[in-house]
Amino acid sequence: MAGSLGIGPAGLRGLTLRQLLWMAEGLGRERWAHTSLICALIANTHRDPKKQKPVKPDDFNPYVAPTERAEVIEVTPDTIALMRQAFAPGGAGHREQNTSSERTHP
Repeated sequence: MAGSLGIGPAGLRGLTLRQLLWMAEGLGRERWAHTSLICALIANTHRDPKKQKPVKPDDFNPYVAPTERAEVIEVTPDTIALMRQAFAPGGAGHREQNTSSERTHP
């Protein structure tokens, strides 16, 4: 394990097995972040945009759990209407701002 991290016998002094495992996991995460980015780039280059949605690097990364992957909301006229309803003044998700001229200070 130390060899894969680039640590020689002299560098092992003072390191515990737990620290080596943390270092190995960090290196694996970094390497997979790079590799998954390249995989997504290649996959998106060779996909048919009319038939397939773009893939994200997280789709290839084994360190990213499926629950951690962000849900993508495609922008369509329907979703725009929902956003307007939620965020426009008077909409369901809009909070009225205090427009009174009186301000109270604690």
